[in-house]
Amino acid sequence: MNTSELDNAIDELKKLETANVSGDPRALDALQGQVIQGLKQFEFSLFKQFGIASAKQPATGTRADVPPEYRALVEEYYKAISKKQ
Repeated sequence: MNTSELDNAIDELKKLETANVSGDPRALDALQGQVIQGLKQFEFSLFKQFGIASAKQPATGTRADVPPEYRALVEEYYKAISKKQ
């Protein structure tokens, strides 16, 4: 199994641990984004490599559909809070 993407993500975590970005929130966000992206890429390659077929998609894959009942409740919530203003 090729673990180079995971190794890269671990290296980015080490950079994040030792980085001196206390005065620059953008730099911290960028490092965190690199770590997350590396882990997502590794997860996606695992899904591709092992052909895992499940209802859940890998983090970099398509997002799951939201149930219509939930969507209707969210729309109702936003309508309700917009009326309060």
